[in-house]
Amino acid sequence: MGLRLPRLPRGPYAPKLGTLPPEPATPKEIGLPELPARGSRWPPPPDWWEGSRAEWLMFWAHTPAGRGPTGILWGYQVPPFGSASVTGFVPDFLEMDLRISFDVNDPTEGSLSQNRDRYALRRVIMESFSYTHLLCDASAAFFNPITSLRTLLTGQDVSIL
Repeated sequence: MGLRLPRLPRGPYAPKLGTLPPEPATPKEIGLPELPARGSRWPPPPDWWEGSRAEWLMFWAHTPAGRGPTGILWGYQVPPFGSASVTGFVPDFLEMDLRISFDVNDPTEGSLSQNRDRYALRRVIMESFSYTHLLCDASAAFFNPITSLRTLLTGQDVSIL
Protein backbone atom coordinates (compact mmCIF):
# COMPACT_ATOMS: atom_id res chain seq x y z
CA MET A 1 0.00 0.00 0.00
CA GLY A 2 1.42 3.38 -1.03
CA LEU A 3 1.34 6.83 0.45
CA ARG A 4 -1.98 8.61 -0.01
CA LEU A 5 -2.05 12.33 -0.63
CA PRO A 6 -5.03 14.37 0.55
CA ARG A 7 -7.61 15.16 -2.08
CA LEU A 8 -7.61 18.71 -3.35
CA PRO A 9 -10.88 20.40 -4.27
CA ARG A 10 -11.39 20.99 -7.95
CA GLY A 11 -12.99 23.72 -9.94
CA PRO A 12 -12.67 27.43 -10.48
CA TYR A 13 -12.52 29.72 -7.47
CA ALA A 14 -13.50 32.94 -9.19
CA PRO A 15 -16.83 34.56 -8.28
CA LYS A 16 -19.80 33.44 -10.33
CA LEU A 17 -20.58 35.47 -13.40
CA GLY A 18 -23.01 38.25 -12.68
CA THR A 19 -21.95 38.73 -9.04
CA LEU A 20 -20.29 41.95 -7.94
CA PRO A 21 -18.06 42.59 -4.95
CA PRO A 22 -19.81 44.30 -2.03
CA GLU A 23 -19.93 48.08 -1.95
CA PRO A 24 -17.72 49.85 0.60
CA ALA A 25 -19.47 50.62 3.87
CA THR A 26 -21.43 53.86 3.94
CA PRO A 27 -21.11 56.20 6.94
CA LYS A 28 -24.56 55.13 8.16
CA GLU A 29 -23.56 51.44 8.08
CA ILE A 30 -20.51 52.08 10.28
CA GLY A 31 -22.52 54.09 12.83
CA LEU A 32 -21.88 57.65 11.69
CA PRO A 33 -24.61 60.28 11.27
CA GLU A 34 -26.21 60.84 7.89
CA LEU A 35 -24.24 63.14 5.66
CA PRO A 36 -25.49 65.62 3.07
CA ALA A 37 -25.76 64.14 -0.41
CA ARG A 38 -23.49 66.43 -2.42
CA GLY A 39 -21.81 63.81 -4.56
CA SER A 40 -19.68 62.62 -1.65
CA ARG A 41 -20.24 60.18 1.17
CA TRP A 42 -18.17 62.36 3.49
CA PRO A 43 -19.04 65.71 5.06
CA PRO A 44 -18.05 68.94 3.35
CA PRO A 45 -15.56 71.22 5.13
CA PRO A 46 -17.07 73.85 7.42
CA ASP A 47 -16.84 77.57 6.65
CA TRP A 48 -13.91 78.08 9.03
CA TRP A 49 -11.73 75.44 7.32
CA GLU A 50 -8.76 76.91 5.41
CA GLY A 51 -6.97 73.72 4.29
CA SER A 52 -7.65 71.46 1.32
CA ARG A 53 -10.67 69.16 1.13
CA ALA A 54 -8.42 66.08 1.47
CA GLU A 55 -6.89 67.53 4.64
CA TRP A 56 -10.39 68.21 5.98
CA LEU A 57 -11.41 64.59 5.42
CA MET A 58 -8.35 63.36 7.33
CA PHE A 59 -9.07 65.91 10.11
CA TRP A 60 -12.70 64.75 10.27
CA ALA A 61 -11.71 61.04 10.23
CA HIS A 62 -9.93 61.33 13.58
CA THR A 63 -13.22 61.39 15.50
CA PRO A 64 -14.85 58.30 13.90
CA ALA A 65 -11.50 56.50 14.12
CA GLY A 66 -11.54 56.99 17.91
CA ARG A 67 -8.73 59.56 18.20
CA GLY A 68 -10.84 62.27 19.86
CA PRO A 69 -10.66 66.02 19.31
CA THR A 70 -7.52 67.81 18.21
CA GLY A 71 -5.01 68.83 20.84
CA ILE A 72 -5.10 65.74 23.06
CA LEU A 73 -3.50 62.89 21.09
CA TRP A 74 -2.99 64.61 17.76
CA GLY A 75 -2.75 68.01 16.13
CA TYR A 76 -3.32 69.61 12.75
CA GLN A 77 -0.46 71.76 11.42
CA VAL A 78 1.20 71.96 14.83
CA PRO A 79 4.88 72.88 14.63
CA PRO A 80 6.78 69.88 16.00
CA PHE A 81 8.74 70.52 19.16
CA GLY A 82 7.24 74.02 19.53
CA SER A 83 8.93 75.68 16.58
CA ALA A 84 8.86 75.23 12.82
CA SER A 85 12.44 76.48 12.70
CA VAL A 86 13.62 73.29 14.40
CA THR A 87 12.55 71.09 11.47
CA GLY A 88 12.07 73.65 8.71
CA PHE A 89 8.48 72.61 7.93
CA VAL A 90 5.16 71.95 9.60
CA PRO A 91 3.62 68.51 8.91
CA ASP A 92 -0.10 68.39 8.18
CA PHE A 93 -0.81 66.01 11.08
CA LEU A 94 1.17 65.12 14.18
CA GLU A 95 0.09 62.03 16.14
CA MET A 96 1.93 62.85 19.34
CA ASP A 97 1.21 59.69 21.33
CA LEU A 98 2.26 57.39 18.46
CA ARG A 99 5.21 59.56 17.34
CA ILE A 100 3.87 59.62 13.78
CA SER A 101 3.57 62.61 11.49
CA PHE A 102 2.03 62.65 8.03
CA ASP A 103 1.26 64.92 5.13
CA VAL A 104 -1.66 64.76 2.74
CA ASN A 105 -0.23 64.75 -0.79
CA ASP A 106 -1.84 67.25 -3.13
CA PRO A 107 -1.05 66.22 -6.73
CA THR A 108 -1.14 69.86 -7.87
CA GLU A 109 1.80 70.90 -5.64
CA GLY A 110 4.50 70.10 -8.19
CA SER A 111 6.03 67.33 -10.23
CA LEU A 112 6.30 63.76 -9.03
CA SER A 113 10.09 63.98 -8.58
CA GLN A 114 9.79 67.24 -6.58
CA ASN A 115 7.21 65.62 -4.29
CA ARG A 116 9.40 62.55 -3.79
CA ASP A 117 12.39 64.69 -2.89
CA ARG A 118 10.37 66.88 -0.52
CA TYR A 119 8.86 63.95 1.37
CA ALA A 120 12.16 62.06 1.52
CA LEU A 121 13.77 65.07 3.16
CA ARG A 122 10.85 65.48 5.57
CA ARG A 123 11.05 61.80 6.46
CA VAL A 124 14.76 62.07 7.31
CA ILE A 125 14.20 65.20 9.41
CA MET A 126 11.34 63.67 11.42
CA GLU A 127 13.21 60.38 11.90
CA SER A 128 16.06 62.33 13.49
CA PHE A 129 13.51 63.32 16.18
CA SER A 130 12.24 59.69 16.53
CA TYR A 131 9.06 60.36 14.55
CA THR A 132 7.87 58.29 11.61
CA HIS A 133 6.85 60.59 8.75
CA LEU A 134 4.27 59.14 6.36
CA LEU A 135 2.38 60.26 3.29
CA CYS A 136 -1.30 59.99 2.35
CA ASP A 137 -2.50 60.62 -1.19
CA ALA A 138 -5.51 62.90 -1.61
CA SER A 139 -7.25 60.20 -3.67
CA ALA A 140 -7.07 57.77 -0.73
CA ALA A 141 -8.50 60.44 1.59
CA PHE A 142 -11.38 61.04 -0.84
CA PHE A 143 -12.12 57.31 -1.21
CA ASN A 144 -12.19 56.41 2.49
CA PRO A 145 -10.57 58.77 5.00
CA ILE A 146 -11.23 56.54 8.02
CA THR A 147 -9.48 53.52 6.52
CA SER A 148 -6.64 55.72 5.26
CA LEU A 149 -6.14 57.19 8.74
CA ARG A 150 -6.17 53.78 10.39
CA THR A 151 -3.56 52.55 7.91
CA LEU A 152 -1.38 55.58 8.63
CA LEU A 153 -1.68 54.98 12.37
CA THR A 154 -0.16 51.52 11.87
CA GLY A 155 2.93 53.15 10.38
CA GLN A 156 2.25 52.50 6.69
CA ASP A 157 2.12 55.04 3.85
CA VAL A 158 -1.08 55.40 1.85
CA SER A 159 0.64 56.73 -1.24
CA ILE A 160 1.99 55.84 -4.64
CA LEU A 161 5.07 58.03 -4.05
